[in-house]
Order: sequence, then structure tokens, then C-alpha cells
Amino acid sequence: LAADAADRSLLNMAPLRGATVEALSASLPSYAALYNPVDILGDADAARFDASLATVLSDTLVHMVLVLFTPSPYVDPVAVARAVAARARGCGKPVVACFLGEDAVAQAREELRQAEIPCYNGPEAAVAALEGLYRHAEWKKRPLPVEICYMSNTFQAQDVLDRAKAKGFSELVEFQALDMLRAYGLSTPRTMLARTSDEAAQAARSVGYPVALKIASPQIHHKSDIGGIVLGIENEAELRQAFLSVTNKARRYKDAYVMGCLVQQMAPRNARELYAQFKRDPQFGPVVSFGLGGDSLALMRDTSTRLAPLALLDVGEMVREIKSYPILRGVRGEEPVDFRALEDVLLTLSQIAVDFPALEECEFNPIMAHPGGVMVVDARFILGKPKAHQG
Repeated sequence: LAADAADRSLLNMAPLRGATVEALSASLPSYAALYNPVDILGDADAARFDASLATVLSDTLVHMVLVLFTPSPYVDPVAVARAVAARARGCGKPVVACFLGEDAVAQAREELRQAEIPCYNGPEAAVAALEGLYRHAEWKKRPLPVEICYMSNTFQAQDVLDRAKAKGFSELVEFQALDMLRAYGLSTPRTMLARTSDEAAQAARSVGYPVALKIASPQIHHKSDIGGIVLGIENEAELRQAFLSVTNKARRYKDAYVMGCLVQQMAPRNARELYAQFKRDPQFGPVVSFGLGGDSLALMRDTSTRLAPLALLDVGEMVREIKSYPILRGVRGEEPVDFRALEDVLLTLSQIAVDFPALEECEFNPIMAHPGGVMVVDARFILGKPKAHQG
């Protein structure tokens, strides 16, 4: 169980040096397991535990040790605990223990705790503790964070929020959201509102085919779920048909105010669909998440998470630690996405969270990343409720 838990963690089972194996062979019965994990057998007494632990700790390839003990009627668990504690004291390497059983090992566990040797009820918890220790050690090695300050028009962004609040809106979508993105210098697709099919055709000629058509309604959030998005429209005939289809579907939602349709520039065909968001936690503040977008988001839940504010090192790790990172890097000869531009989007999202504490949540979805840059196609900002005055 301990070895399986280690395989699932960031830890590696250390390959023991030849001298260590020879020393173990000289002190253990012939049928003992001499390679990691070392099995010194169920009848091992305190002396055998002490000698084996001393040998393993002397191996320079071993950085930490987990001692496992199972109760035996022939072995005194307290004596084993004292031997482990004495050998671990001052060895310079982390040693944790797992003494299985309840009443039979209760006193032995107490001996270890008194000696400040962590003792766990199960091997999985012990491995998790060692992994946490390793993570902390790696974190301490990290260089100091590099803070990035982007030129942004916070006055323009604040004006967008103020106008939304004045109208009683609890969230920003569509053009208001795009105005927020532009205030922070984020690349967005050229977008025009069309109230009729004739206006849509004129807008498409201005934007340039191919275009996307999306229903424009602040009450309809997940437009693709109702068939409210048509992508890759190549000509006017397709556009007019799509406008009729999308607006007819939107009419089914009687409580939704439909302003018309958005005619939007299409992202390059080789673009990857991604998403990023922050949610404001009452204890930890803004929590930023990143991952693949579209159907992959719902099916795979392949995301990375950090607390804002983000530094340059944070966003680099977030992009590269998702399981889908090889797709972004390029497969089968495809070019990688523009990672610098993608990291800039995450840094900007973090900065928005810091600049506007009144925002409870913000979502960039989809983000279209390709070798030539990154485009935030759609966004949604949720405003928090004003706090009641106390006094």
C-alpha cells in the first residue's frame, strides 16, 4: 500500500546502492526483500529494525524513510518504537512511522510522538505527509516571484462597472464585458451587434468572412446549449439562415431580452479553445483557474489553480501543469500556441481580481490560443452585493 501510494505521489522510490543491499543481505534472513521497499519480515525485533534503519539511512540516494510496523505476538512494539526514535534522532533525514493496529500499538505510537517522530495510522497518510514535506522543500527553492505590472485603463474599467451598477445589473456580459477586456489591453475579436438579418449581413461584410453569429441576450448565459451560436459562416446566405435559426430558438425563452445577434470575427482554424476564471473565496480571496475550454472542460476537468495575485512563475506553472499541455505545445508537427500571450492573459485576469474587489467572479470563456497570439472571445463578470454598513 505504501509503495502504491508513493507511485501516485510526486515521490520516487529510491534505488538502493549496491553497498546498501550487501549490508542488508549480511544482517537480514536470506528470504528478506533487500530492494526498495525493504521487507525485514514480520518477526523483526527492535535490533533488526535498528540495524536495517541505520543501513538505509546511510544510503546517499535515500532522502526520507517510512518505517512500517505490524503487530506480532513475538515482538515488543514499544521496544521497536524506541529503537526507531533513537536511530532517527539526529540522522539529518525525515523519518516517519506507520504502526498498524489500535490498542496493541497505542503505547508505541505515544513513544514515537514523545520523540517527535510522526506516526500515522495508515501508509497512505504517511506517504501524503512525506509528499507534503517534499512540496514544501521545493517551494522554498523557488526564486522570488517576479511581479508584472501591465498598463491598464482602470478608470475606463471602473466606468464600465459604475454604469452597470447604475442600471441595476448584477453581471457584465457581451459588449460591457468586452469593454472591460479592452480596458486592460486584451485582444478581442471584432464584434458588431445586428438587430436584423440585413444589419447582420452588413456587419459580416465589415468584419470579413468567415464569421460567428451569437445570440445577444444578458439572460442567456450558455448560448451553445440552446443552439445560440453558429460558427464558421462563409457567406451571406448562410448568415441569413443562421440569424433566423438563432433568433427563433431564443424566442422560446420568454424572460430573456434579446437585443439581436453578435456578428464576430472568427479565430484562426488552428486555435485551441481554453478558459480561465477567478472566484473570490471568503477566506483565501481570488482563486484563479485555467484549463481547456469547450466540451473538454465539462468532461475532463483538467485544470490548474492558484491564489491571486499571480506572478510570472505562477502562470508559467499553471499553463504547463495541466494534463493537456502537450496539445498546446503542438502535436504531429503542429506549431505551439503563443505561450507568452497566454501567460499575459492569466496575469491580466489576476490583476483585474486585485484591482476590483467588488467583482465576485470573472470568466474568460472561450480563450482562443494559436501560434500568432491569444484572443479572449467572450467574458462574464459577476458583481458582488454591496456590504451593509455597520455602525
